Amino acid sequence: MNSLRSLQERCYRAFLLGEAEPLLPELMSREIPAPISIQVYQNNARETYRKALAANYPVVERLVGDDCFRGFALKYMRDYPSTSGDLQRFGATLPDFLCEHYRDSRFAYLPDVARLEWAVEEVQLSRESGPLDLDALSRIEPEHYTEVRFHRSESARLICSPYPILSIWRTNQPGQETEVDLSSGAEHVVVRRHAGSVQLNLIDSAAASLAAHLGDAETLEEATAALDSEFGDGQSFDLTTALQQLTGTGLLSRFTLEQPTYSQ
Repeated sequence: MNSLRSLQERCYRAFLLGEAEPLLPELMSREIPAPISIQVYQNNARETYRKALAANYPVVERLVGDDCFRGFALKYMRDYPSTSGDLQRFGATLPDFLCEHYRDSRFAYLPDVARLEWAVEEVQLSRESGPLDLDALSRIEPEHYTEVRFHRSESARLICSPYPILSIWRTNQPGQETEVDLSSGAEHVVVRRHAGSVQLNLIDSAAASLAAHLGDAETLEEATAALDSEFGDGQSFDLTTALQQLTGTGLLSRFTLEQPTYSQ
């Protein structure tokens, strides 16, 4: 007798991958032939996954068009089968899939647009972090500033791209028709959950670099030293402005210091 796991695997392969032959002997003869019955389930399963993907990536769908989206949704569900019982997680690896297929094409911006859309999805479902305690931060003695270690918010994401991804995202919302110049430059976007809604804000390259260093658990002194090296050769780096951008957009939610008195 076949195990339940074996039967489930054959159903999965028949309904999503189109490999129906191994399942046919398990089906009872009825008025509707077994191959037709399987096709019904195939269509339902594929449409369910396509709709789940479209719900998470409406901008990507609009950019490529319905036919193209249907085509790569089918390939995606075959190449990246769902490993979670939560259908909402199905599209987590779509940016990687798009990178494989479009990184060397004129649509190379698509993976980053998808990363932005997935960040929006993640932030919508995340637990909202409180704001950085600026009052506590202001009480730190100046000689201890370099010892501050900032921590990223759990309800915020930073997506950096050489393409104008936020402009693309905004102009592909319902009712918007404006075209975007893909050569207009990089955009670094903080996606944040705040007061129950999702906010998307731009930060400059210096702030994005600072966030990357702080995200690697570097102290403010270590991050500043690294940035001084990155922005050398006459380029200026304004630490205060960069920090204001990271705190203002909610990317940083707390800080710690070696002295417990000043730990948030």
